[in-house]
This record gives sequence, C-alpha cells and structure tokens, in this order.
Amino acid sequence: MASRLPIYQALAQDGAGVLAVGYPGYGGNPGKPSEEAFYAVAQANYDWLLAADYDPDRIVIAAQSLGTGVATWLASKNDAAGLILEAAYTGMDDMAQRQFPILPARLLIKDRYRSIDRIDQINMPLSWIHGTNDELIPFVMGQTLFDAAKGPKFAHPIKNGGHNDLWMRGIDILVRRDAQGFMSNTK
Repeated sequence: MASRLPIYQALAQDGAGVLAVGYPGYGGNPGKPSEEAFYAVAQANYDWLLAADYDPDRIVIAAQSLGTGVATWLASKNDAAGLILEAAYTGMDDMAQRQFPILPARLLIKDRYRSIDRIDQINMPLSWIHGTNDELIPFVMGQTLFDAAKGPKFAHPIKNGGHNDLWMRGIDILVRRDAQGFMSNTK
C-alpha cells in the first residue's frame, strides 16, 4: 500500500478520509489470498465504517486493477455514494483466456472476480477510468464492463495511458471531482 500513498494523499487533499484495505497474503498481511478472503476483508472494512457511524452516502468505494473485482462485488452488496473503478476487467477468467487463448484457461481459474456478472446490480453512480494503452487489462475489456453498467455512469478514457501510470497523468483531479460529486448528491 505504500506505493499508493500519493493516491491516498490526493484523495485526502480536500479533507476526505481514506480507508485503504490490505488484502490477506499481500504486503505482509496475514492470511492466504483468495477471492472469498478478499470479499470478506472488504465487507469487514465497510461494516467497520458503518459501525463508526459513517453514512453510506459519505462512502465512495474505489479500486484499481485486481481490486476492481472486489470493489464491484462490495458495491453490488452494499449502499455507497459511488463507485470508482480504475483499470477494471470483466473477470479474471476472461483475463486468463486472453493470456492463453489456445488453452481452456477460463475453466482453470479458481478466483474469477466476475464483475461483468455484478455490474448491473450496482445502484450507485459509477466512474470508470482506463488508459487507452493499458498493457495489462485491455481498454476494450474495461469498456465492456462500463457499457454493461446501469447509469448514472461516467467514462474517463485516458489517452495513451497505461496500466500503472494513470495517476501520473492527472487522474487525481477526476477521482476527487467524481468522489465529491457522488457525495454531494443524496440518493
């Protein structure tokens, strides 16, 4: 999470609180990484916010890359002011099949993170940010996920943006603007 500190600072710049979730088995966190473990940690952190008297209309769920599958799951199960997905994918099984097209890779993936199966269950504004030159998650895959979402939704394609350089291209302004806009609109 330390490598994402500039992102957290940008989000907190206007006085917003930031709760960054460390996944089991990553970054020195105990536990074994798995789809269900990631979902459980995300839900536990969301529940902690509610227990601390944070209203769902003051919570914005945001994630990048692998985390977008977890964030999409969390948003499909809970209320929040909005959802921000950076470099999102339709499912890890789709990603695997893309990497290994001649193998039945889709069938071999245990942790699927099928955001495409959940995105239409989200009842909050969506902000989607994706680099047009993302070398890891194809732009078209993110676009497919965005297109399947209900509105209101906002697309932010970052021309020539890659997978890990979007914050160097000024998306902090987009994220801060969208998060503030989500929280200023009550459901």
